[in-house]
Amino acid sequence: MFHVPQTNKFGLRLPCSNGNLAIHHLVFVSKGGTDHETNLITVSKEVHKLYHQGDPIIVEMVHKLLEEQWNEKMVVDF
Repeated sequence: MFHVPQTNKFGLRLPCSNGNLAIHHLVFVSKGGTDHETNLITVSKEVHKLYHQGDPIIVEMVHKLLEEQWNEKMVVDF
């Protein structure tokens, strides 16, 4: 089972845990991303490794979170 964060009904991201965590930047720092909490997600080390190996299922899940985060930011900014 993959451990990826969920968002609760208040829009707060809930961390995932299997006791073996990693922090992942939604937008890489090398691409202009920051260390701000809105650009970070907690994932299992397994998911983090699979993302950087290009696993299509994991990449899709993380990109969906990025899209959701971007949409939330656009609502707040306007």
